[in-house]
Amino acid sequence: MANYNGMFRTNYFKVKNPKKFTGEMEDWRGSSCDGEPIHIDDGNGKMCLYGYCTIPDKRLSREKGGPLVIDDNADFAEFIQEHLDNDVAIIQEIGYEKLRYFVGISVIVSPDKIEVIDISNTDELIKGMGFDPGNVTAPQY
Repeated sequence: MANYNGMFRTNYFKVKNPKKFTGEMEDWRGSSCDGEPIHIDDGNGKMCLYGYCTIPDKRLSREKGGPLVIDDNADFAEFIQEHLDNDVAIIQEIGYEKLRYFVGISVIVSPDKIEVIDISNTDELIKGMGFDPGNVTAPQY
């Protein structure tokens, strides 16, 4: 069995309240993290996040006085969207499992919209070149 090795990074993006954002970031964890995701404040309220793990996909939460639990349904892009101050955040992840599966994804977050670009989504480009995507092998395996 192979392990997935991922890493992520964002651009610098402006948040409404850097102190609140930084505090809430501590609740987020990524799969396969050896360490915590790191956030950087450039001194002007702009943040950059990165880590040697996947895009954070788990959020720790606690009911009043209750135990600490992991929320697997939390959406990191929506979390960033809540905090954006009229700016755009770009979250990128690359990763691999042995030399079989390569992943590349960009999540573009604005105050009003979230879009995803995945490097594996090549079917439309292949069709545009006059080929049937069903007859083209995928490079992931």
